[in-house]
Amino acid sequence: MQRRKLQTGMIIAIGVLCIANFVLVYSLRGDLFPSLMHSDGDESTTVPQGTAPPTTIPSRTPSPIPSPTPTEPPPLSYTVQSGDTLWDIARRFNTSVESIVQANPDMAQGGMIAPGDVILVPEGDSPAESLPESEWAYTGQVIYAGGGLRLRTAPNLDADVIGTLAALTPLTITGRTSDNEWMEVRTPFTEWGWVSAEWLDIYIDLPEIPLVFQIDVPDHEDPGSGDGTTTPVPTPPSSYAYVSGVSESLREVYQLGLSLGNDDNAFSKVGDSITVNPGYLYPLGTRRYELHEYAYLQGVIDYYFPGWARTHTSFANASLAAEVGWSSLHVLDARMSDPDKCEPGETPLACEYRLVNPSVAVIMLGTNDLPGMPIEMYESAMREIIEISLAEGIIPLVSTIPPLHWSGMESRVLAFNGVLIDLAQEYGIPLMDYWAALQDLPNQGIGSDGVHPAMAPDQDNANFTSENLSYGIPVRNLLTLQALDAIWRMVILNE
Repeated sequence: MQRRKLQTGMIIAIGVLCIANFVLVYSLRGDLFPSLMHSDGDESTTVPQGTAPPTTIPSRTPSPIPSPTPTEPPPLSYTVQSGDTLWDIARRFNTSVESIVQANPDMAQGGMIAPGDVILVPEGDSPAESLPESEWAYTGQVIYAGGGLRLRTAPNLDADVIGTLAALTPLTITGRTSDNEWMEVRTPFTEWGWVSAEWLDIYIDLPEIPLVFQIDVPDHEDPGSGDGTTTPVPTPPSSYAYVSGVSESLREVYQLGLSLGNDDNAFSKVGDSITVNPGYLYPLGTRRYELHEYAYLQGVIDYYFPGWARTHTSFANASLAAEVGWSSLHVLDARMSDPDKCEPGETPLACEYRLVNPSVAVIMLGTNDLPGMPIEMYESAMREIIEISLAEGIIPLVSTIPPLHWSGMESRVLAFNGVLIDLAQEYGIPLMDYWAALQDLPNQGIGSDGVHPAMAPDQDNANFTSENLSYGIPVRNLLTLQALDAIWRMVILNE
């Protein structure tokens, strides 16, 4: 009996040691670990009191009866309504877009839905409720597309990785580098580290963040030939192939905006996930670009760089009028506004314009409208967006939408782009023909999901080499710069 007790004690000790090592490993990694709980909620099992058993039968502790394993609640069945996007449905049922896509393996490529579709919606798991209470105010978060963001020990790509952060992880920003490319952050789990600013939504003005690390910003001016002379900057072309509608008549809109207090060094972005994409314009706002043969665009970058658009330069600002899954109706719907930044009853478009006071708005909406919105409704919404912009003295720079590689959508894309072209001509406003600029590229510049424009290798989306310009996002960056350059020279400088 003593020997049996000794063996039992050793087994218990080994088990405790294993659990202790499990906890230690997870603690060192900085990850969360699940609570260790008995199925019946008790920490021990007691032996029932009663008459001692006959001596011929050995005493033993009765085995607990296992509780039934809880079953996962079945997914809800939901019929898609007009104007719905996966983003809307996920927020309505407190779940994630990824969970919905996984629950519907037969869903169309790219997660596209149309009114009348019946989909399964998993029960929400409320991930935010599992976050610990924080003593520090959250001043930023990992962007929607930033899942797996590396938390590093120093602000460079060679620094050790502390761990990775999930998409939408709230953060307290405690410092920044002098070039604003890296942010020192504290996570909800009290870890400190550095993350690339490209993958963050920042809720406070950069000047409010302490500068804690000095980095020399590379000079983008031509260094010259080495003999004391400077290579001339190439002369910009008189026009751009995929930009139209830029005329002196827009000066009236521009002057109205100045009289209303608009910032001539600021522009806004209005759009969906293709605009929210961290490769779009953000590298220009953090000086991560190489112009090459397009060096004449340095002037328009320098013009907009000093302007402040709420959270950053206009290139890198987190727009309040652009969000994953948004249609043209969403930017006009006050229910979609950020309640922490926008006034009651204020639409996302009005909120963005009020807080940024831009002189130009880069607008691209329609990809999420394609599957189910009547074209008349799309035309009405885009007309309203244009008229609101003009009334505020903001030049609307409208873009055609890219191809959608989804069966049956080709003709819809052409029809919706036809609406945009007609509206631009009717109102005499600039148009970027993004769709046309993508036609000769491999796979029309679209990524593997058939919906979103492809990013350049190594996310080098503002390095305008011929190789990178075979991808959709770098092309949009270049096209946007060219359109802004045309407006800057003809309307603002009045050249």
